[in-house]
Amino acid sequence: MLSDVLDKTYNLIDILKKDERYIRIKELDKIINEEYKTEIERFNDIKEKYNEALKYGEYHPSLKDYERELSEAKAELYKKEYVIEYNRLYREFQNELDIIIKKIEESFMGHYRGEHNGCKNKNNS
Repeated sequence: MLSDVLDKTYNLIDILKKDERYIRIKELDKIINEEYKTEIERFNDIKEKYNEALKYGEYHPSLKDYERELSEAKAELYKKEYVIEYNRLYREFQNELDIIIKKIEESFMGHYRGEHNGCKNKNNS
């Protein structure tokens, strides 16, 4: 039974990997890492400085500056055409995966509840 479930799971993964959105997300990931390398490095550098300063809270003298710089770097990166497309497709694809997971869960839980009507999960009572 387990090997059958795993086979079907791998088949589902293969189907999902052929989805146009998934393929485009992978392409965009490569494009973004090549074309926006400088912006990504700047964002990550500022993010690291900000996170380090955050450990000291409002007592760190540069926290507000890092916060502003991080916001600017993020805005600069996230307004790029390929990043916008990547994020849109990623959300769409993730939403579809969430639906698939929910359907599997509902199917299983419906079957489980049917067999054990006398037992209630704390979350379902």
